[in-house]
Amino acid sequence: MSLQSILEIFTELLTDEERNWFPFGNEVYKCCGSPSERQQIAQALETMMAESIRRKKRYPRIIFKRLKQLQKGEWAPAVQLQPRPEPQMNPAAVERYWERRRKRVAG
Repeated sequence: MSLQSILEIFTELLTDEERNWFPFGNEVYKCCGSPSERQQIAQALETMMAESIRRKKRYPRIIFKRLKQLQKGEWAPAVQLQPRPEPQMNPAAVERYWERRRKRVAG
């Protein structure tokens, strides 16, 4: 799920600058582990805001608003997010990858 859908943000109401921020916000959200619980989502939003400030990017006001609503318990995601299952490693696929890698390096 995208950050906009989780936070119930209507992109039609955003400015172009705010819309252009969301690919960055989605990346930070993924780096935070795509949290599913309210407190974790709030921490991810704080991280996004801090990273935006550090990189001199202006984050949309709705991000700050959703953070405050989460902290006060005034809002929660409508969709119950399911934690992602751990990816399963396929030993044969891993071996094929390393075999191709060895051939490229040797070739």
